[in-house]
Amino acid sequence: ARAAGLGERRVVFTDTLASSEHIAAKSHADVFLDTPVYNAHVTAGDAIWAGILLVVMPLESMAARISASFSFAFPGAIFVARNREEYRETAVALARRPLFRARLKRRLLLERASSPLFNVELWVTHFEAAILMALESESTSSSLGAMGSKGVRGGG
Repeated sequence: ARAAGLGERRVVFTDTLASSEHIAAKSHADVFLDTPVYNAHVTAGDAIWAGILLVVMPLESMAARISASFSFAFPGAIFVARNREEYRETAVALARRPLFRARLKRRLLLERASSPLFNVELWVTHFEAAILMALESESTSSSLGAMGSKGVRGGG
């Protein structure tokens, strides 16, 4: 922080907190810098719920791409960097623009409840539909398997 011209009190590291204190403590932050190799996953979701802007840099593995996928639900509140330089520049630019951060945080807090990312009822509906599709697919596969060697390939 010092090298970038930011006060040392602007970057805060915390110990592990009880879940009841976790999101409340996060709400004091403005920007969450996610680690590129292994993203924050649920912690990033908690940060978004707390109104914190995210800076992420997705890499190749799935574990390194989770937070970037949240940008589809919150465009403009999650900054997806293409490389390390852009990641650093974005973090520094956000740190130096308090009014911009505040405006984005207000918007994020207003939009979070209506976002598909936090819509549990919609998620349950989609999950139930996926289970029914999987069961239907399994049933269809079992029926095809019962056809024996004269089935789909016409063997026999």
